Amino acid sequence: MPNGWDNFSQPAILSALLVSLAVSGNAQQAKTAPGDWPSYNHDMASTRYSLLTQINAKNVGTLKSAWTYSLKGKARRLDSAVEDRRALRSSSTASCT
Repeated sequence: MPNGWDNFSQPAILSALLVSLAVSGNAQQAKTAPGDWPSYNHDMASTRYSLLTQINAKNVGTLKSAWTYSLKGKARRLDSAVEDRRALRSSSTASCT
């Protein structure tokens, strides 16, 4: 290695790399159009916030379902699964006596 590199430690190099990645991420995020949702949770900070104003407190009650998907009986409701678990607990405690 060149003489000056001996003074750098791995944590310092890693920190510099992470800072440069964060800065480039902010630059990429600045290029996103205002109405876009470019990543999961909206942005790198996971704000899940949209500046769009098409849906508001006045018109939210008029929204209708645009599409649905049926799991055709393969999914169970959570409350029925909880009831099944309670039934198993009560039957196992009854058999222990």
